Order: sequence, then C-alpha cells, then structure tokens
Amino acid sequence: MKTNNVNNSKLGFTLIELLVAMAVFSTVVVMVSSIFVSVMGSQRKNVNNQEVIDNARFVLESIGRSVRQSQVQSPNGTSSNLTLNHPIKGIFTYGLNGGQVLESGVALSSSNVFVDRLDFTVSGFGDDQIQPRVTIVISLRISNQPVGGDSAMNLQTTITPSNLDIVTGL
Repeated sequence: MKTNNVNNSKLGFTLIELLVAMAVFSTVVVMVSSIFVSVMGSQRKNVNNQEVIDNARFVLESIGRSVRQSQVQSPNGTSSNLTLNHPIKGIFTYGLNGGQVLESGVALSSSNVFVDRLDFTVSGFGDDQIQPRVTIVISLRISNQPVGGDSAMNLQTTITPSNLDIVTGL
C-alpha cells in the first residue's frame, strides 16, 4: 500500500499571506474611494459654477435688453439702483435687496445664488459730450458658500442705449 505524503503547508494560505492580501485590497479600496470623493467634489463645484454663470447671464441680459430699449432716468454717476422708462412697461427700477437682483420688486436671480454687489455707473446722459452708456458691475456666488468661495464671480459689462431718432420718408 502506498502512502500519500502530501505537504500540508501547500493546502492553504499562511497568516502572513492573508495579511498581505488584505493590506493590498485595503489600499486599492482606499485609493478608489478617494478618487470617487474627489470626482464628486469636482462635479459639485462645476454644478455650482454653472448655476452662478447661468444666473449672471440671465440677469445681465435682462438688464441689458431693458437698457437698450428704454430711456435711462437715473442721473449720471454710480448707484446701486437704475431707473428706466420703457415704452411698454413704463418706469421701473433695477436694484439689489437681500442678495437678490430685483426688477421693480420681482427677483431676477435665483434664490440659490447670492448677489454680493450690484452697481450701475451711468454716464453721457447730459451735456458732457460723451457717448451715453450704463456700466454694470455684479458679484455673485452660490448662497451656501462664503464670500470669495469657489463659485464667486465678478463681472462687468457696458451697455449703450439704442435711442435712435430715425428720420423716414425722405
């Protein structure tokens, strides 16, 4: 009869091998988890930045369209309010209240976006011989972030009204 001499140490894992395998597995899990957390943070930042950009674009385009179609009633100088006389809407005002840009009391900006600054500089609407224009300076950020956070934006644009007197029937 033959005896089967099988070395018992070859049948399983040693404690050292098991510990090394667990350490390698744990390291891989930690690396993958940190990459996932980093990607999620970047995605959140991108969504916040896009919301700020969308709000800024909407607010500036709305005010710009109104300035181009209206007569500016605000005096020359810098102010936090702008009064316009629109041919259809009549007289209305843009301003800042509680972090929201308002058009005659109606919010233009989202409640998720906080506007820190809104200034209007009106010039050229007198006898100063310069082209009439309104310069808008706006600073905005996501509501739940501190001033100067990742999503904060400072923008400036200048708009020229198009109050042209066109003579027809020559």
